[in-house]
Amino acid sequence: MDPLEKPVIEKAVLAGLNADVFDRAENATDETLDELEALLETAGGVCAAKVLQHRPAPDPHRARPRRSASSLRPPRPLCSSATTT
Repeated sequence: MDPLEKPVIEKAVLAGLNADVFDRAENATDETLDELEALLETAGGVCAAKVLQHRPAPDPHRARPRRSASSLRPPRPLCSSATTT
């Protein structure tokens, strides 16, 4: 990496759903969002915000994104393609 180039820090908004129709293990809680944030930080990301919704049931129109995350930006390689000999 060029010493003048800033490293890219990925930011994410973490969202959880607590619904009456879910059993206890399926509901998101503050603790599960904290665990998810720890995983994100382990992967080098930063939590921009956390959202925990309480609803009677999941909204089927909002349960899936309208477009996939891969369509938002091109994927980056996980590691460099340089090989050592």
